[in-house]
Amino acid sequence: MDALEKSSVEGNIGQFTVAFNKGIDCILKTQYKQQGILTSWCAQHDEKTLMPAKARAYELPSLSGKESAKIVLLLMEIENPSKEIITAVNSAVAWFEKVKITGLREDRFYNEKGKIIDKKMVPDENAPPIWARFMELDDNTPFFCDRDGIKKATLAEIGAERRNGYAWYTDQPKEVLKKYPKWVKNNKIILIEKETVKKKPTDEYNIVVSHDGNGDFTSIQEAINASKSFPYQRVTIFIKDGIYEEKIKIHEWNTNLSLIGESKEKTIITYDDYFGKMNLGRNSTFYTYTLLVEANDFYASNLTIQNTSGEVGQAVALSVFSDKVVIENCNILGNQDTLYVSGDGNRQYFKDCYIEGTTDFIFGKATALFENCIIHSKKNSYITAAATPEGTEFGFVFKNCQLTSEADINEVYLGRPWRIYAKTIFINCEMGNHIKPEGWHNWAKPEAEKTAYYAEYQSTGSGSNSEKRVAWSHQLKKCQAKKYTIKKILGEKKRNSNHLWYEINQVKN
Repeated sequence: MDALEKSSVEGNIGQFTVAFNKGIDCILKTQYKQQGILTSWCAQHDEKTLMPAKARAYELPSLSGKESAKIVLLLMEIENPSKEIITAVNSAVAWFEKVKITGLREDRFYNEKGKIIDKKMVPDENAPPIWARFMELDDNTPFFCDRDGIKKATLAEIGAERRNGYAWYTDQPKEVLKKYPKWVKNNKIILIEKETVKKKPTDEYNIVVSHDGNGDFTSIQEAINASKSFPYQRVTIFIKDGIYEEKIKIHEWNTNLSLIGESKEKTIITYDDYFGKMNLGRNSTFYTYTLLVEANDFYASNLTIQNTSGEVGQAVALSVFSDKVVIENCNILGNQDTLYVSGDGNRQYFKDCYIEGTTDFIFGKATALFENCIIHSKKNSYITAAATPEGTEFGFVFKNCQLTSEADINEVYLGRPWRIYAKTIFINCEMGNHIKPEGWHNWAKPEAEKTAYYAEYQSTGSGSNSEKRVAWSHQLKKCQAKKYTIKKILGEKKRNSNHLWYEINQVKN
């Protein structure tokens, strides 16, 4: 090689090095932070802003298990890594440990030509860890999409074409975790930054969350993510007093889970999402929750759950989309759409709770019993907006509750029909003078006056004037009110138990 050729090669190598280093710099700048802590990388980033970006319709802005693994493997190949690269790798490894999914196996079904015709996720305690392809930016919750771009919580909820024609789970981070110890040793890395270390609870069925570090976790969501999927016995997460600014999701697989606060007034879960902030189209309301429950057999007590966004439109504090749920001795605070109770056939029990809001602040399609609760109106508007499915025997039932309000509030309706078969019944409830004499509103749906069922039995207080209620509502007779017992509304005993499912606080199962 003559001097000219050598110079040309050296020049090319120099250009390559500059370009490569610029690429690494871009990678480091795009590593996503959650509450100030580095995590992983997004499936796509905007080429100019470097922010999370959308690609195809079903590839929404998200954190990615698959793409992130490839990035980390690249960073681990760099000799004499800088402090920034070391931090990036350590943080990503901690994130992979945090979000790995255990206890689930993907089963694939093939036709005679060897083509995949279906995929199903199956509980399997012996399954190796897997990672979701796409996860929510704020809380790492896996999601799935069809070509319509609507997020779904499980693989089973999307159509066969996308379910079977796309890789929704990956095991590639396993290669990162396998190579990581050797990388640490080779580069003489002594420790991982303290905040990225994932702790394991000493007792997987009794987990403690505490802000001061005197527990298994400092984050409620981390404790939930570390819990066993589909456990055979109840997992209890005890939350010490503190303000936990988190958007929390109880995943479908977190069945038999209890969240128990140290005290109702001082154990506070808070967030501030609202319809306009989410900007996800006409259904943005359902993404605004502070706490979302998708798992059956859930129990919560001694908590304040609040959405602090203010009067900015729809903003859910607690969203319950599951069956056999008990919420006891909790404050549920917000404004419009505070409490969303939903799901066909789902049964939910609210006992000794304080629930406040402005408009339609208890809404949804579930069968929900509210017993010994305080229902507090913050403005002249509507308390309930039931969407009871046609043919459902019970909708919203309020028993022995107090209806209160802010001062100078005097025009509040008991409810209006979100859907025309709405059912809402108040039994032995004390109603303040903020309740309008007519009681109920048809939401400009005259047909609902024939299909909705609004009723009361032995209402008391200055807002209980039955003579002035709308003609299409009902005042129950004693014989009619007898059917509204907790057993008839919520029903059935637990399998292999003498206890009814809503007696969670009376039995350790």
